[in-house]
Amino acid sequence: INAEYMGKKVLLSGAPVRIHKRQAVVRFMFFNEKDVNWFKPVQLHTRFGQVGHIKEPVGTHGYMKCQFTNTLRSEDAVYMALYKRVYPKWTTIPSSWIPTIEQQFRVPSLEMKHTPEMEEDENSMQPNE
Repeated sequence: INAEYMGKKVLLSGAPVRIHKRQAVVRFMFFNEKDVNWFKPVQLHTRFGQVGHIKEPVGTHGYMKCQFTNTLRSEDAVYMALYKRVYPKWTTIPSSWIPTIEQQFRVPSLEMKHTPEMEEDENSMQPNE
C-alpha cells in the first residue's frame, strides 16, 4: 500500500533576555536544563531571518545561550521548528481501496435477491394475533 507522507509542524518560541553581538540568552522555550541539552542539535531561527543554534544551557530553569549568524534585536523572537510524522486515520480510506475492501468483506446473505418464497417464510415466523 502506497501512502503519502504526512507531517505535523510545531513551533517552539522563546524571547531573548540578554543580547551581546551574535550571542543571546533565550528564555521561555524550555522549562529545564535537560530539555535544552536534548534539543541542542536542532536549528533555531528568528522572526527577522537570523539562523542559529544552542550553545549551552544557563542555570536549571530552561535558559540557554544561543549563537546566531548576525546581531539580534531586542524585539526579535526565537523559534525552533519540530516535525512529527502523522499517520492517516482509519476513517479516511482512499477511494482506490474501496472496491478491494468491498470484495474482501462481502456478506453473501446481503446479496441474495428478495423472492416471494422468502416473504412467506418471514410471515410464518411472526406470531399470529
